[in-house]
Amino acid sequence: MSELQPNRAVRTIYPPILLGLLTIGFIVWSYYYSPTSRMVPLVVGYGTMALLALDLVSRLDNRVGSMVRIAAGADFSDLEMPSTTRPSKELGAALSMAAAVVGFLLVGHLVAVPLLIVAWMRLIGRRSWRESLIAALATGLFIYVVFELLLSYELYRGVFLDKRGLAGI
Repeated sequence: MSELQPNRAVRTIYPPILLGLLTIGFIVWSYYYSPTSRMVPLVVGYGTMALLALDLVSRLDNRVGSMVRIAAGADFSDLEMPSTTRPSKELGAALSMAAAVVGFLLVGHLVAVPLLIVAWMRLIGRRSWRESLIAALATGLFIYVVFELLLSYELYRGVFLDKRGLAGI
């Protein structure tokens, strides 16, 4: 039986470089927040940079890249699925992430996360309204309890829901 070989696009170095540049922008933008508000974005940003560095190294065709691929299980020796995703699906995924960012900006985390869960479960997962709403409400409640109540960390409310509007960013 022939072994599946990854599409050349899967091994290109450009995605981690592009995402790294976007992440650097995200980190820089985080420093405009108050010291408390920037804590989570900075952890996410620096964590993302560490993972992107590993991803970038794993894509190199040299000894170090090979070692990282083997250690991380990214050596493509046992592909779960062929890398034949249609560009329209890739574009849809990118647009949904852009919609998530816009949602966070406009209505904040407490509203955007449940809305995104409902949208993804209904549109992508083809789940029922009941399942989608239960998952969205449970996740929204979990986020509220953990961040707002237990950690006393006020999540961003969004331009429309924060009385400061754009100044709240």
